[in-house]
Amino acid sequence: MLYICIASILFSIQPAFTKQYQRNAGDGLKSSFLYNVTSPLLFIAIMFFYEGMKLDFTVYSFVMAMVWAIVCNAMSFFQIKALSYGNVANYSLFLLGGGMLIPVVYGAIFGDDFGACKIIGTVLVCVAILIKINPKEKSRAGSLFSLIMIFILNGLAGVLASVYQSELFTFDKISSEQFSILRSFTTVGVGAVMLGVLSIKERGDEKQNALAMRKGYLKAMPWSLIGGGINGVANLLLLFALQTVQPSLQYPIITGGGILLSAIVGLIFKEIPDKKTWISVGFATAGTIIMIL
Repeated sequence: MLYICIASILFSIQPAFTKQYQRNAGDGLKSSFLYNVTSPLLFIAIMFFYEGMKLDFTVYSFVMAMVWAIVCNAMSFFQIKALSYGNVANYSLFLLGGGMLIPVVYGAIFGDDFGACKIIGTVLVCVAILIKINPKEKSRAGSLFSLIMIFILNGLAGVLASVYQSELFTFDKISSEQFSILRSFTTVGVGAVMLGVLSIKERGDEKQNALAMRKGYLKAMPWSLIGGGINGVANLLLLFALQTVQPSLQYPIITGGGILLSAIVGLIFKEIPDKKTWISVGFATAGTIIMIL
């Protein structure tokens, strides 16, 4: 349970670093792939030191890490877009909501307990998300699409973590620590390939614009490294917790704590939550408490 609580705190802090990265690097495809190339580097260095410069490998673990890397690179693009359109509280609500609901449904399908409390809690979290959707705001169409995508992709990432730690498949696999390093490497690799493709396709940017972009990327780099390190540690703690805690219990705790704390973190950026945001946070927190019960 301690791992889950620490991970919840880390997940709630991490969007602040992503927001700062987006402010400096922009919200284009190139900045999102650059984020995936740089953000895992600090975590890789930490884990290499912790693991004694060792890197294990199995085919199954590599395939799972590659799928994770593709999901992660896609999610980073929509994360940066969502943060450029809206605030940290809205972003966190969809990110953590998807990270809870989709793995909980997966857990229910594959044998987790799913009684009345979890059904009620799931409905309340869905209500929390729906409260934030305003179809009359046409200018927010891009924001809504980005939020929906991070909802789906973060949920898929949670399912991948659950599948890897479960006994659903009997293939040889490496330890949680080694898998965290491997999927960080594959995330960097996929991001680097996509970044290279984009660089090749770029045509005749003015030198001044290119120089300004590079300066922005350099300013954004520390935020990427620290945010990626925090995210890597939080995901590693989740892998540890999944060895003993069902996904249908773990992810509600992560979500409830994360949504509430992220709304508070948003205050750092002078994003004062409106009444709808606090009502939404209240529904999400209540849903989480009921699901835990």
